Amino acid sequence: TRSLYQTPHMRFAIGPIPRQDLPPGAAITEEAAVQLSLLRAEPTDPTDSAFLLRSVDGQIVATWLSPIAGTTGGQLFSSPSAQPLWPQIALSPLTDTLFAADNPNPLHIRFANGMLLLGYELAPDRLPLDATDPAFLLRTFWRLDPAYPPPDANGLDIFAHLQTVNGQAQKNGPIAGNYPLGLWQPGEIVTDQRLFPLPATTQPGKAYFEMGLYVPDGVQAGQRIDILDDAGKPASTQITFGVVAIGDDPPQAELSDLQPLGVWFVDRLELRGWRAALDPDNRQQLLVELGWQAHKRVATDYTLFVHLLDRNGAIIAQRDQPPGGVENPTTMWLPGETTRTRLTLDLPPALVLDEHLLRVGLYEPVGGRQLPITQTPSLPTNPAPLGQTYLLLPLE
Repeated sequence: TRSLYQTPHMRFAIGPIPRQDLPPGAAITEEAAVQLSLLRAEPTDPTDSAFLLRSVDGQIVATWLSPIAGTTGGQLFSSPSAQPLWPQIALSPLTDTLFAADNPNPLHIRFANGMLLLGYELAPDRLPLDATDPAFLLRTFWRLDPAYPPPDANGLDIFAHLQTVNGQAQKNGPIAGNYPLGLWQPGEIVTDQRLFPLPATTQPGKAYFEMGLYVPDGVQAGQRIDILDDAGKPASTQITFGVVAIGDDPPQAELSDLQPLGVWFVDRLELRGWRAALDPDNRQQLLVELGWQAHKRVATDYTLFVHLLDRNGAIIAQRDQPPGGVENPTTMWLPGETTRTRLTLDLPPALVLDEHLLRVGLYEPVGGRQLPITQTPSLPTNPAPLGQTYLLLPLE
């Protein structure tokens, strides 16, 4: 199983094993099956990846087989004890292709010493205060850039904080526990796992994680490692991510009164609906409302842009702001949470609304990259094709 790939004991015992993946839906014949041995953790997790060993021209090859539709690797073959070459252990590093499916929250964090934080997995999303032994489990995925010299195996730790409404829980220590940096292989993806029990005094509300790297010992003890921006310059020493809810969910915005849209950005944030009308108290202002739902966590505080365009595409008025306001940035949106944006645009005199369009989208505040649209609704008029970075909404 994937939990074995990073243990130094297995690497020492077996050494590197080449990998050969089967195409989706490939059949394994009975003749091939008798050459394979399978080791899986018990109880079997049907979503976990399994590796099988077979001999090809005298060389042991590891093949990833699970999950296959309708079954698991543990159900495909007879008992490993019946195989003549048992025991064998399947060992393979997680490649980018396999890893992408196991990385629900991608990150692209580069540290000045060559350490790369690739993403994280977090459970649960929500935790009641009356739960038995309440705690959050955080897994982060790391890689050492082979272009950099290996860091001191005993001189680099993670600091990890769970920031709650009224306090902080800390879990600091070496990356990947007892798997020292000196044993990491070039390109290998390593999992770090930390459990954050909630203090008895924790108050309800949203919480989030802070993480970074620091030197634990020696003359530089306590020094944090810089995080680099896209230009390779130091930008900060910690990253904030992974919003969770403690106690009751935050209030949900009502979206049923908006004109439905269903446009998704980067497969994570959905623009559910919209509405625009002249302010009845000030006819020189256009009131715009947008309804959002987060389907997955995001790692960036995105900015919303709303442009009022004339028939020639020129911008008549515009507004840029966080879609959830300064108090609720997109990094703090829980999966499933709904949010409503309200803004006003100042209009020039004698403007005819039905001759204009609203252009709406999201962008990264650092660098300005606009987010692509990845899903669109099945409406009579499609406001945005896939891959476009904005949608156009007609005014009436």
